[in-house]
Amino acid sequence: EIEFTLADLGETLTKTYPNAELGTYKVEETNANTNVPAGYTYETTEYEVGSEKTNEVTLEAGKTAGVTVVNKYTEQNGSLRIKKHVKINNEELTDATRSAADGTFVFTIKQNGKTITGGKVNGQALENGQVTIVVTDGVSNEVKVTDLEPGKYIVHEEDNEEGYSLTSDSTNDIEVTVTHGDTSAVPLAEFTNNKNG
Repeated sequence: EIEFTLADLGETLTKTYPNAELGTYKVEETNANTNVPAGYTYETTEYEVGSEKTNEVTLEAGKTAGVTVVNKYTEQNGSLRIKKHVKINNEELTDATRSAADGTFVFTIKQNGKTITGGKVNGQALENGQVTIVVTDGVSNEVKVTDLEPGKYIVHEEDNEEGYSLTSDSTNDIEVTVTHGDTSAVPLAEFTNNKNG
């Protein structure tokens, strides 16, 4: 008989073919790059017969020949979103107050207490882990930060421009969890400031 063992993302599956004819067999997995788990990228498939890296196995009388097939994948990076909202005198904006909410706001992304060194916005690498959001004509802007390793992050709002303060229901540190390949909804860190006008 011939026994195939497939190890995939830590899971091992075995398929046995009893009463196989004697001889040499060549094993080839043909769809490893099409059945890729969500959030991963296919890299390679390796074959092992005993201590050799080969996909050819010889079946002899009364013996069991084994082939191990290992699919290698890399975990895709994920993303997070940062959104800025501004109120005037703790009230939602109106046509009369919209322009008074304009400003530039800076956020720093941290992981494990340290400023991140990766991440991109619109394909451009972040500098010092910082993201700048510009609110124009009162429009609440949102920025997506990509190419982040999966894990927990803290999005920290730096000191605001003069006249702006955090609202009572907002904080300058928001924790989000980034998943590989954005297999879950892209997390949002939303900040609200108030400006007395």
